[in-house]
Amino acid sequence: MKEKKINLITLFLITISSFLLIYILIYILNYYSNNGILLSYPSEFNYQNKLLTPNEIGDSIGGILNPIIGFTAAILTFLAFYMQYEANKDQRSIYFKNIRREDNDKVEEHRVNLRIFKNLVISMLDFYNSSGESIKKFVDEEIQSPLSMNIPKFTTNNSYEIFKSLDFKQIYASVVYNFKNSEDDWEEEFIEVLVILDFYEKLIADIKENFKIQNQKKYSLIAEVGDNINLQMNDIFPNDIVNNLDGLIDYMAIIYNKNPDNTSVIPDAEFSFPDINKLYSIFFPKFITALLAEYRKNDENQNEYKRFLDIFNHYYKKLGGEKAQAENYARDLSENYFLYFADNTNVNKILEFLAKIIYYERNMDNTDC
Repeated sequence: MKEKKINLITLFLITISSFLLIYILIYILNYYSNNGILLSYPSEFNYQNKLLTPNEIGDSIGGILNPIIGFTAAILTFLAFYMQYEANKDQRSIYFKNIRREDNDKVEEHRVNLRIFKNLVISMLDFYNSSGESIKKFVDEEIQSPLSMNIPKFTTNNSYEIFKSLDFKQIYASVVYNFKNSEDDWEEEFIEVLVILDFYEKLIADIKENFKIQNQKKYSLIAEVGDNINLQMNDIFPNDIVNNLDGLIDYMAIIYNKNPDNTSVIPDAEFSFPDINKLYSIFFPKFITALLAEYRKNDENQNEYKRFLDIFNHYYKKLGGEKAQAENYARDLSENYFLYFADNTNVNKILEFLAKIIYYERNMDNTDC
């Protein structure tokens, strides 16, 4: 409605000015034409039939047209100023529209930055929670079967790498903008959130690295013991002195899943690999005890019993040391789990800060950048 009104005013002024200019032009043409001034030297007579001079003719035309010309000039001057006024007003309108557009763009930029921040933090929290569950499951398996090759199933997550690549000046500016009307001491909470996220990322990285070292060491020792025991069995089974001792049937059942009649202990489809825990807890104690008993009562083959007794004692102690180390590792890992994963204090701090961001973000459209 306002633009239509301005157009009507401008159109009205132009119409009046055009009408007056046409009127002046027609008046001059008619005056000059009727008095033969256009094609010849001007001549005119007054009411006394006296020849007038050109100056008097000019005074006659000027006296009639000057007021009209002056009024027309005034309208045109006003029109010029009015159109300049309208142009300035349009420029101001465009300028403030651009300012508002920039403000809206800035608000949207803050929203996008905060959305990225929130989504990455939530993704990292999901990763930390799933890592905690994996650690808890691994600890339970490791304590129950310390000589098994238990492996924590850590999920992969690149959220922290993306998080570190963000422009934190922009993120911080968006957080500042979000809390500009808040009286909360949000800066300390924001820094604490960043510290917690960094701590958990490094904690999980350390756990993975330590597990890798522990797992490689355990695998090497078990492989070494397994290979050496297999070599010893190549001497034991053909040896009539020791091939009937207690524990060897258990060895066949544990390592090969076979009973004395060559039937399977459990269905072969269910047997994946030997249980070293049973080898340690069943075979070694029985076989070493049997060797020791024969060594004490049998003087004739005492050296043979002593040789095997030393060998199997050595590897039994090796497995025992690895078992103790695996249990200690599991207990230490369990402490970390209960301190940093089972306890939701740190996670709740992060969630509370995100909740504050969401709360104050609702007022973002009502504030100025």
